[in-house]
Amino acid sequence: MRNHGIIVDMEHYTEEEIQLKVRNILRNIICIVAATCVVTMTNPLTANATPVLYPDGTIFDAEYYAANNPDVVAVMGNSAQALYQHYLLCGKIEGRQPYNPSTDPAALLQQTNTNATLSQTLRATDTPIEQLRVALPGTFVTYGVYEQDNVKKNGMEPIEWRVLENTGDSLLLMSRYVLDGVPFSNAYGADISKPIPVTWETCNLRNWLNTTFLTTAFDSTEQSRIMTVKNHNAPTKPLWDATIKEPIDYGNDTMDRVYILSYEEVEKYFPKDAVYLDNNGKPVAYSTALRIKATPYALKHGVYEWTMKTAKACEGYHGGFYSIRYDVVGFVQSCALRTKVLANSQTSTIGADGCFGFRTVTYDMGECPVIRINTK
Repeated sequence: MRNHGIIVDMEHYTEEEIQLKVRNILRNIICIVAATCVVTMTNPLTANATPVLYPDGTIFDAEYYAANNPDVVAVMGNSAQALYQHYLLCGKIEGRQPYNPSTDPAALLQQTNTNATLSQTLRATDTPIEQLRVALPGTFVTYGVYEQDNVKKNGMEPIEWRVLENTGDSLLLMSRYVLDGVPFSNAYGADISKPIPVTWETCNLRNWLNTTFLTTAFDSTEQSRIMTVKNHNAPTKPLWDATIKEPIDYGNDTMDRVYILSYEEVEKYFPKDAVYLDNNGKPVAYSTALRIKATPYALKHGVYEWTMKTAKACEGYHGGFYSIRYDVVGFVQSCALRTKVLANSQTSTIGADGCFGFRTVTYDMGECPVIRINTK
């Protein structure tokens, strides 16, 4: 942070200038607190000189940032992750450079890909339990590891989680990125176009999350904090009931350690904060936080993102709806939810536009795992 003085000489500044200084002081204080809470390192990791390509597309050179921002180092130290969090929370707004701007962009991108340095900066132990206990909804923490950059030789990367709820004794977490593309169901009948109806209780994805994913992503200590949750899988109100053509079997309540959100849980934890126009030019509210990106690994394992090619294909085809198609480039086309909808062979989803949709259970979808961890 810049070293602003707290005492303001009233004689040398106008009232407007004083108010501006006070706002800057408060903003920097907030940034210090936020960055301290979000930093996910238990032991400081010395900043390295190689630029790193993060999952969100940011290229960041911790050593360059430290050398050119001594005021930040004085407050945050030289942990690469701490410096990166400062840049995201404050530095970008303040106009600080994340890497040497004179570096050739093509060479820089090649360097970050070739050296596979993502995990060198992100690799860390979990967010300390003391920080987990005070983590606020909407912030991010790390817990467990999973392959994400699709470079297996450098090991698995720490999983970033969005905090959905903090009860004081536990945290409800959803992965920040789509981590994999395991099918909701792989049960086909004789006719491959007509998958066998399944529920969350009986689906392939639930089994995978609570076995393979659980044991791959978390060691025994981490698993000991993951709580078993009773999930109610039938919605309290029908979804799109005007078009339902058959009775929907939502399945029984389930006891899960890892799961995906239901339709109603998404409505609860992701308030709508933006609007786009639908086919008829009417405003549709959505949550910007539900426009979700996938890791490089997930994109190689059955997950599809909205691309410029698909955006161009939709121009003029969806009426007023096409106006948002370029806004959603880079976001996952379908992220699975566990609530059945419309028919027994379909489940609800989150689309690239941050709104609800639905998809046949055997089709390509991504998933954002959800866990509740004990913070006592």
